Formats: sequence, structure tokens, C-alpha cells
Amino acid sequence: MGDAAAKDWLQRNADDVVVEMLFGPVEEECGPTSDGGRPAVGTKAGTRLPDDVLAALWTHGPRPRAPDRAQMIRSLVTAGLQPA
Repeated sequence: MGDAAAKDWLQRNADDVVVEMLFGPVEEECGPTSDGGRPAVGTKAGTRLPDDVLAALWTHGPRPRAPDRAQMIRSLVTAGLQPA
């Protein structure tokens, strides 16, 4: 695991004091609201998927490490765009 992945994991799962000890000052969260929130991952691209496709995502996706459906979809799209 690289430094960026380790920092990301720690920020999601540990106290900010631990992150600060290992990686320096922790940046303030920013997001769609003025009082903070989840940082944007990228430009929002909305789509509707049939229930059977969503069910297949849960059985095919990189579980259990994917924290949520959005991250799973990003991972699968990224993997699908890699040269064969």
C-alpha cells in the first residue's frame, strides 16, 4: 500500500491525531455545504441502472473493500477503461 492509500484509509478509519502524526497537518473538509462535508471526488455523472445491473454490481464488484456503491462503480469503470 502506498502513502496516499494509507493516508486515505487512516483518514476514513482513524483519529485525525494519528494522521497528523504520520502525514502532517490534516486539511479541513470541504464539500457542497458551507459547514463542510465530504470532498468531491470528481464531476458528477448521473445515470440510471436497472435493478438487475445493480444486483450484478454487488456480486461482481470488488467487495468487501469497496466502501460504497459509488466507489465500486468508479473502480469498475476505471478497470474497464484500461487497455486490454
